[in-house]
Amino acid sequence: MNPRFDLVLSYWIFVWFILYIYDIVPYSPKLALVLALLIEVVVFGLMILKSISKHFIGVFIIIQILLKIIPLYILRNETIDYLPQLFYMGVLVAMYAAWLLLNNYNPIEYLLYQLHELTNGKAITPAASIVYPYLMKLLGK
Repeated sequence: MNPRFDLVLSYWIFVWFILYIYDIVPYSPKLALVLALLIEVVVFGLMILKSISKHFIGVFIIIQILLKIIPLYILRNETIDYLPQLFYMGVLVAMYAAWLLLNNYNPIEYLLYQLHELTNGKAITPAASIVYPYLMKLLGK
């Protein structure tokens, strides 16, 4: 399967963050970033349990720092207004699911596929599929 940026929910949340920072959308993505980071912590734990390559885990951590931790740091002084943020997060997830359906992917199956592959150390997301091979070349592996 060819990794595409438009098929990864984390990238949609990051775009929401960028649009929010530039005052294009008025709704904060802070809650979505927190929940996404919590999911990634679980993925990280599963990677550790499955003894995934330290290099792959390192790339995964760098990507999470860039896509979630830095945005959360930038939004650190904002409070989470749960109801509106849950609503707009739901709108984003619905748009994402509709996009997957338009591209002939079952949203639930595709998310489970992504989680399964990541927890097994497979670089199926665009950022990981770009960075990980270069890191391996750089390290001579």
